[in-house]
Amino acid sequence: MKKVTLILLFVVGIFSCDKDDDNNQILAGIYVEKSPVENRTKMIFTENRLIINKSNGSTIDEFRFEITEDKITLTPILNPELQNVLEIRIIDNSSFEVENLYANIPENPKVYILFKKENN
Repeated sequence: MKKVTLILLFVVGIFSCDKDDDNNQILAGIYVEKSPVENRTKMIFTENRLIINKSNGSTIDEFRFEITEDKITLTPILNPELQNVLEIRIIDNSSFEVENLYANIPENPKVYILFKKENN
């Protein structure tokens, strides 16, 4: 009985780890903002790294990222203590919405940015 319980715990542990890895891998590629401001922001996901570029070509920052359920944790490579957790909703394998990356007025309702995968 103990052996069966240990095997079940091991299998559940593996599947729960794989789910987070799958979430991170599902976003691999280049995504472009479609709304609220089309083409303002480009996100480049590679493995567990994310580079965010503005439309003028400047890089906002490079992050390590981790997706768990409906949150994405962004940890700046150059300044890890400034970690940020945002809401994210993966719509399908080519689009997602994320809580506003840009400063907004606290009195306004939450804004979400829609990104679609760039076709190469």
